[in-house]
Amino acid sequence: MKQNLVRGLAALCAAALTVTAMPAAAEDEAVMTLRMYAEQTYVMQSALSEEDAVIAGALYIDNYSGICTLNLHMLSDEPLHIESGDFTRDPSRQVYVGRDPDTKEPIYEDKQTLFEDYSEARYTQHSDITGLENVVMWCSPGWTMNETAVLEDPDSSFLSFEIRVPKGTPAGQYRCYLATGMRELEGGKYSSEFYLTSDKGNVSEDVVLQPCTITVEPAALRGDVNCNGKIEAADAQRALHYYVDRLAQVSRSEQMLEVLFDTPFIHTAMEAADVDEDGNVSAVDAQCILQYYVLQLAGKTPNWDHVIPAEETTPGTTATTAANTVWSQTSPEEFTYTTTATALTMQN
Repeated sequence: MKQNLVRGLAALCAAALTVTAMPAAAEDEAVMTLRMYAEQTYVMQSALSEEDAVIAGALYIDNYSGICTLNLHMLSDEPLHIESGDFTRDPSRQVYVGRDPDTKEPIYEDKQTLFEDYSEARYTQHSDITGLENVVMWCSPGWTMNETAVLEDPDSSFLSFEIRVPKGTPAGQYRCYLATGMRELEGGKYSSEFYLTSDKGNVSEDVVLQPCTITVEPAALRGDVNCNGKIEAADAQRALHYYVDRLAQVSRSEQMLEVLFDTPFIHTAMEAADVDEDGNVSAVDAQCILQYYVLQLAGKTPNWDHVIPAEETTPGTTATTAANTVWSQTSPEEFTYTTTATALTMQN
C-alpha cells in the first residue's frame, strides 16, 4: 500500500508541469485613486533582530479629476509607524508664504510639487490636543468658489513619509492606509476621517483609497515552500512549477506568486525552494524536496546532505540514482518528467 501511495505522489508532482495561465485582472476604470506607496514591500525578519527598518513611503493621486478640499488621516497596522511626513516638496524652488509676526522678515518654504498652488496646507505629524498623527488638511486656491486645483507635476507624489518597522516585529502582513471612519470632536460632534470635495461637491465616496502592505517574512525552513512548517509533496510541486515558469519565461506578479507558493511570504518561499543553495530554484531542488518527503513518509530521518546530489550531470538533465527520477528539458516549450515504476519505492 505504501508503494502505491508513494507512486501516486510522483504523479502528483508530474501534474505541476500542467501550467495554466492565470487570467489577467480586469483593468480598473479611470477613477481617481489615492494610493499609498512603499519603496520596499517586504522585510526579512532576520533583518529586524537588532534594529528597526525604515522604508520610504508616499501618497500618490492617480487619475486626477479635480480637488477643492481634502482632509485625510494616515494610519498603519501596529506595530508599524508612519513618521517624518510632509507634503512632497522641491528644495530647489522656494515660495513666499508670509512674514514672521515678530521680525516681519519674509518666510519662504520649499514648493509643493504636485499642484501649481494652494490656499491652505497643513500636515500635522502629531497633535498634542487630539493625540492624532499624520492628519492632512489641504485647500485649492479657489476652493471657496468650487475651483479645483491644477496639477503641476502629475508624476509627483502628494505626500512623503517614512514607515518604521520596529525591531522584533513578528512575521506577517501590515497595512498603511487612509482612515475612513468618523472622528469625535468636542461637544459630542463628529467629523469624517476622510473628506474630499471637487467642483461637483462632496465626492469622498467616489474615489478609491488604496493601501500598501509591508510583509515581514520569517526565516526559511529548507524545503518548506509554502511556509506551513512542514515539508510535503506539494512543496516539490510548487518548486517545480516555479522552475518551469522561469524556463518558459513566464512573468508573475507578487500576487500571482503568492497564489503559486500558497503563502504571502514569497521571498522566504523562494529561499526555501533552493534546497541545494546554489542561488537558483531548479528541477534538482524539486526532486530533492520530493525525495526528502518520501523518506519522511517511509519513517526515515532524512538529511539534506544525503538527499542533495553530490555532482552535477550534463546541463539540461539532472538525475539522482537514489530516487531513480529524471527531469529532462530540451526546450522551454518541451519539458518532460518521468518516473520509473520503482522510482520512489522505499524500504522500511
